[in-house]
Amino acid sequence: MEIKEATAVILCGGKSRRMGFNKALLTIDGQFVLAKSAQHLQQLFPKVVLMTDQAGHFAGQAAFRELVIWEDRYPACGPLGGIASALEQITTPYAFVMACDMPEQPLAAISALAAQGSQSQVVLYQREGRLEPLFGFYHQSCLPIFQKQLHQGQRRIKQQFSQLQVTKVATEELLFTNVNTPEELSHWQKAEGMG
Repeated sequence: MEIKEATAVILCGGKSRRMGFNKALLTIDGQFVLAKSAQHLQQLFPKVVLMTDQAGHFAGQAAFRELVIWEDRYPACGPLGGIASALEQITTPYAFVMACDMPEQPLAAISALAAQGSQSQVVLYQREGRLEPLFGFYHQSCLPIFQKQLHQGQRRIKQQFSQLQVTKVATEELLFTNVNTPEELSHWQKAEGMG
């Protein structure tokens, strides 16, 4: 089922210090994980966008030629800058935001999250008491608060959640895996090979 009220935005910034190279260009079995993620999300969303600090990262790569790429308007401000940039540019009420280092995108979990929050400004999963701010929905009405945070040098996404309508959807499942280090990448590749 298509989620027409949202644009999917994959955040491709970050320094990737622990990985040692740009995670947006991570490949598994010769395929760009990011391009595969975008294609996967196209099953749910009418528009999928890559948000990056430099569009030049993807120049000349055939895998990204058909994808929409936006440049972050708040470079060096972390994920919150990417979210604010997305909210400034989307034409849908919501942005579904996720990080680029998630090799798997559980579409059923995304759909279930979308079904929870038609009246909310932010809709996120909460696992073991911890919110997952880089896998959730943000309404355009969050933008003024996020812009104010950025202008004040506050980069924590959750910093001003008390001023927003936030729906927290409890889950006990580990819905996705982040790949942050070469060791995690190796572990994930082995798990994939066994699957």
